[in-house]
Amino acid sequence: MQIDRSRFLLLTAALAASTGCTIINNNAADSGSGPVDTGTTSVDTGSGETSTADTGTADTMATDGATEADVVSCDDMTGTASSCSSIVGTGCHGGEAGPNGIDIQCDSYATNYKPRVASAAVDCMAKLGSPTCEAVGLDFSTCDLAPLAAACPDPAAATFCAKVISDCSAAETGAPSGFTAAECQARLNGLLPDARDHVAHCFVTEGLCSNDGGFSLDDCIHNLTF
Repeated sequence: MQIDRSRFLLLTAALAASTGCTIINNNAADSGSGPVDTGTTSVDTGSGETSTADTGTADTMATDGATEADVVSCDDMTGTASSCSSIVGTGCHGGEAGPNGIDIQCDSYATNYKPRVASAAVDCMAKLGSPTCEAVGLDFSTCDLAPLAAACPDPAAATFCAKVISDCSAAETGAPSGFTAAECQARLNGLLPDARDHVAHCFVTEGLCSNDGGFSLDDCIHNLTF
């Protein structure tokens, strides 16, 4: 008996509709490819509808905490030097105490030191001289050097110190024994350019690079306050 295929399919569909059955198409079941993961998941929204959510791996923020905003630059050129009026002890003014006269020494910081370093030097004098500067021979020389030692690194000072050592090496006296670029830079980081020039001239030319009893670098820094 010959079966009409088109009539058979129509009859099958009619029977399925009347019985509530569902016809499942398995044509792709043996195609060798399983379900494709699209990276999405159905999520019940509580309204009877579903939405898809991306289940892929999200980018994460670095947790090392290092950002450009965390890098704080060191700048001794910020602010203004403290006023010498902060040195209020009796006898602190008019050259009545200290090796060079307190007014002259204090005022020299604003001229020769970077602002933040100058403030530290003035504050040092105010603390050291409080409550009175009447002590005979009161020496503020530590206030010349300590703030410089705490100054920010300055590439210009490093270059300058390399030249100082080179100039000393070329001089008849030669480079000072044990004198290093790091030691030089630790003294000159906090000085303004003109003050560095003065110190270099004092040290290399007048001080003979501290050889043969010449001036040391510290001596030349103290000279700035004369």
